[in-house]
Amino acid sequence: MEQKESFCILGAGVMGRGLAKNLHNAGAVVQVYARNLTSVQDLTDEGIGASSDPLEAARTSSAIVLCLTTDEVVRQVFLDSGVLDNLGSRSRVGEKITVIDTGTTSPELTAQLALLCKEAGLAFLDAPMTGSKNAAAAGEILFMVGGPDPVIDSQKFFFDACGRSVIRCGPTGSGQKVKIALNLTQASMLQALTEGLMLSRKLGVEPAVYEDVIRNSAARCGLSDFKLACILRGDFEEHFALKNMNKDVNHAMRLAREHNVSLPLAFSLKSIYEAGMNMGYSEDDFCGLARVNETLNGL
Repeated sequence: MEQKESFCILGAGVMGRGLAKNLHNAGAVVQVYARNLTSVQDLTDEGIGASSDPLEAARTSSAIVLCLTTDEVVRQVFLDSGVLDNLGSRSRVGEKITVIDTGTTSPELTAQLALLCKEAGLAFLDAPMTGSKNAAAAGEILFMVGGPDPVIDSQKFFFDACGRSVIRCGPTGSGQKVKIALNLTQASMLQALTEGLMLSRKLGVEPAVYEDVIRNSAARCGLSDFKLACILRGDFEEHFALKNMNKDVNHAMRLAREHNVSLPLAFSLKSIYEAGMNMGYSEDDFCGLARVNETLNGL
């Protein structure tokens, strides 16, 4: 009897639960780690295993998927908990195990994870994703993957089950670097769309008219189709949290300083993001920054 693919998703939040469901629906054995098991009751009802102990969740899976938000959480859940040590012990007795980091992790920690996995006899891919909650649920994620082609090829089941496309970005670490650049681009685009909306409103243009013009002009993009509609109806439900976009903008700013990159537009974003965080919008979708722009404009 052919052995089923087995995955552990460390982090069953907005994105991780979509990965878990799609892998399960594709026929894999899936375990998830979640701090609060009541939050994944719908997953366990479908037959997906769950544990509030990351070491227990990852104990038998052949692919460990990190779907965690910050460097600090990655260290706590993957390193400090003993997960990596346990995987190394399994590798030394002949198990083949791959670690796939799908979160947006700093290049420094990514390099550290890659080295630690290599020393432990594990394969490693940095495979940050984009597409928000809806794409994760539908299995339409775009993965930006850094790592050797044979390792990427070995995880075809994972990428086919969870995504619509895989872009091979280069050696290990390349996926995280381009993801940070992508999120900086998206943060800048949303602010530009919002500023256009603020100007048009101050000039007496109906918001629906502005949206219609954007939708039928060269300014139209996937971000405008999705986020502008949310802004106009006041829907700031989390698809990609403001706190996470703020984190990625911070990564980009730090890397720009380190590599002497001039980003005048992007650097001006920081005051808007800091205001949004200070106003209590961190858990909302990042398009909730429209409310900061409204406050600045007396709207």
